[in-house]
Amino acid sequence: MPETKDRPTRLWILRHALSTYNRQGRFQGSSDDSHLTEEGFNEARRAGEALARIPFRTVYTSPLARAVETAGAVMASREHPAPVVSHHALAEISLFCWEGRRYAEICDAYPDQYGDWVHAPARFSLEDQQGARRYPVREAFDRARLLAAELTSRHPGEDVLLVTHNGMGRALLLSALGLGPESFHTIQQNNLGVSVLEYPRGEREARLLVLNATGYIRPRLPKPKSGAIGVRVVLAPGLEPGAASEWLNGAQRLEARSEECGRLIAGLPHPGARPLTTIALSGAANELDGVLARLPLLPAPLVRAAKLQSGRFTVVHYAGPHSPAALLALNLSFPGSERTGMELTA
Repeated sequence: MPETKDRPTRLWILRHALSTYNRQGRFQGSSDDSHLTEEGFNEARRAGEALARIPFRTVYTSPLARAVETAGAVMASREHPAPVVSHHALAEISLFCWEGRRYAEICDAYPDQYGDWVHAPARFSLEDQQGARRYPVREAFDRARLLAAELTSRHPGEDVLLVTHNGMGRALLLSALGLGPESFHTIQQNNLGVSVLEYPRGEREARLLVLNATGYIRPRLPKPKSGAIGVRVVLAPGLEPGAASEWLNGAQRLEARSEECGRLIAGLPHPGARPLTTIALSGAANELDGVLARLPLLPAPLVRAAKLQSGRFTVVHYAGPHSPAALLALNLSFPGSERTGMELTA
């Protein structure tokens, strides 16, 4: 293990692989009836290969089966696997009576609460099994802050892998940047998406190095959770004209300093473009940092934490005027590149 005296602590956050409930379109929450599919197991092994060079001291996993299975598959591909420790704080947000039920069913049966889940997550509440009123997203953020403080204190200067879930992963990432539950839907975590938080020595506030890296599984832009509508803005510093592979075919291309870029920013959020429209912005990293800062509806702490890297791409999605802007990915390798999305912080 390398000398850790002056190294930052890095928390690598990995969402579990594709599960049976993911495939069936059901809410999972803290239920433990969902397991990895065969595809999920295969892709989790590929995640282990992609992360093989990262010197993890410890792997912490949610105690739920789909996360434990993912952690096991990831470590199985390593010559010297790190110890895997179950940690209750990494379990998914509890959704009580919603768990195991299909998304469409919940939308119809609980229209007001589902509206809060989508548009006002800090206010979202459900009754638990004892009839007590609970605020699942708020509780997850409280849990995430305590967990981050515990792990950064326990593992100074080390790389630690956390295998968790969509909701809990977002709570960990956003709370580390000083954001609260109202920002719950402003980032995305796909199955097996890898994100990296870096805590410099002596500092409590994290930097976001990578968000939602999935290119090691499938070399394409992350699919928006809200579906193929709206505008997807790809910030690609250092991308030379004509150098992009087919993953950007069909995208409108603009230069960061162009008038068209200014008009794009002024016109966002686009009113629900169908099908999904992709705009690729090129320029120097510092120019595109400025563009990112001017994009509407992204929380300021998230923008401050997202320092763009040349030769890597970042994606922001606008589903429509009534949906929050979402950072889908940060600092991912261009699909087809010889570099992997993991080498940035190895």
